[in-house]
Amino acid sequence: MPKDILDEIILAGQIYPSSKSKFPVQLIVVQDEASIRELAKCKNAGASMLRGAMAAIAVIGDAEAAEPLPVFAACAERIGEIF
Repeated sequence: MPKDILDEIILAGQIYPSSKSKFPVQLIVVQDEASIRELAKCKNAGASMLRGAMAAIAVIGDAEAAEPLPVFAACAERIGEIF
């Protein structure tokens, strides 16, 4: 995957509203084919779209941060807006 596209996706995922200025989300980019195949197997449903992907972005969050679910959702939504 071209680096400029990946950079744009990561930037979009880093720009989201956060309660109390806490940013409990980290984005991990995976480009290794074997690792992506393993990620595709990590859930019974919902991860199959990773099969054949050039890259995967794991959205990792701190569940003890203020209002983590809305922040995770906002981060994922911003990434989705690129496509």
